[in-house]
Amino acid sequence: MCMPKVPWQVRAFTHDLLTNTADFALFLIAFGVGVMVGGRNTMAVHKAAYFAQDLTVDSIARAIRLSREKGWIKRDLNMTREGQKRVRAMFPQPRNYPKRWDNTWHLISFDIPRTLNHARNRLRDVLRRVGFGKLHDSLWICSQDFLGDVLEYAATEKIGDYLIPAISSEVGRARSRELADQVWKLKELDYRYLMFINALAQGKPASPELFLEYISIVRDDPFLPVPLLPEGWYGVEAHALARKHFSQVLREQKNW
Repeated sequence: MCMPKVPWQVRAFTHDLLTNTADFALFLIAFGVGVMVGGRNTMAVHKAAYFAQDLTVDSIARAIRLSREKGWIKRDLNMTREGQKRVRAMFPQPRNYPKRWDNTWHLISFDIPRTLNHARNRLRDVLRRVGFGKLHDSLWICSQDFLGDVLEYAATEKIGDYLIPAISSEVGRARSRELADQVWKLKELDYRYLMFINALAQGKPASPELFLEYISIVRDDPFLPVPLLPEGWYGVEAHALARKHFSQVLREQKNW
C-alpha cells in the first residue's frame, strides 16, 4: 500500500490545511524556512517562494506584509506573541476515540433536485465535517447521533423536505467494523498513521512536510468508537508523538 505522491504544498491549500498565504508564510517561519538569510529580507522571500513551489515571490512578499500589518511578525521576521498564537492555532486538536459504542448507526439519505446542486454540495460538506461517511452518493452514515444537528441545518437551508433520517443496528450485509473500513478506508488511514510514526522513529525532523501530512491524516480521521477501529489502531500513538515532537519544534525556534 503506497501513500499518494501529492506535493505537500498542494495539499496544504486544496485540503484547506492552511487557509491563506499569510498563514503559509507564518508556517514557513515557524519551521525555519524563509527566515532571514544573510540579514536580507529579500533573500528570505525568495527562499520561501522557492520552498513553496507554486507560490510566487510576490505572493509570499504580500503575505509577509500582511502578517506584519496584523502584528504577527516584526520587521526582522521574528514572530510576535500574536504570531505565536496564530501558529499554535494551526496545530490540530485530535478528538478522543470513544471506548464504547451502542451498535447503532445513524443514517441520512437525501434526494435533492439538480436545480439545488450548490445546496447538495454544501450538505455533503456539512455531513463530512460532522462525522458522517459516504456509503453511497446520497446515503451517509455516522456512528454517533448527530441527526438533530443535520436536520436543523437542513431546515435553515430549506432543504429539510429532501432528507430522510434513519437509525439501524445493521446497514447492508457487512459487519459494522467491515462497514466502517469500507466507508472511511480505515486500514489506509491506519497505515498513514504508521508511516508517520515510523518517520519520527527514524529520527526525521518534524518538517513542514511531516507536519502537514499529520494534519491531513487527522482531517480524514472520523474518530470512530474503538469497537469499529482495526485491531492495534495506531492513531493514539501518533497523536501522542505529534504533540511531543511539534511542541519541541516550537520550543527550539530561536524566534520563540
